[in-house]
Amino acid sequence: MKTNLLANVRMVQKYDSDTTKGINVFCEEENEGLNENLLGPVQLVMGGPLELFTRFQDLFKTGALPGQLEMSVDVGRGAGGKAKLTVLSIKDPLLQAHVNQTNTARIDTDTGEITGTGQPSQQGQSSQAKQDQTNQAKPGNATGQGKGA
Repeated sequence: MKTNLLANVRMVQKYDSDTTKGINVFCEEENEGLNENLLGPVQLVMGGPLELFTRFQDLFKTGALPGQLEMSVDVGRGAGGKAKLTVLSIKDPLLQAHVNQTNTARIDTDTGEITGTGQPSQQGQSSQAKQDQTNQAKPGNATGQGKGA
């Protein structure tokens, strides 16, 4: 089973020996106080392929690690029947920030339309409607199609 996970990644550890290699991704979240035996943040460790370590290094160099990262993970069966999470890929936080920035609402000062809300822009249709109204208002234009019709 695969899912996307938004996690507060605190550290990534690489291991490479003769028998096994990979990474451990250490995440944490606030303790909600539901278990009186747990003090401090709740820890989660996920595995991953060694090839992802260079990607995490790049994120560390840009200041995105430690921090919130969105990852695609495989949820499999681990020891004792417990869930085992394996990181498959990491979404680029800079690209995600750019997408979020372009999806913020803006008001077009010419048309008064709200644009950039993640919905398809109606600006083209609105401009076409204005053009049709202009063509219909021209004297001697019975069809409303303007020149070249």
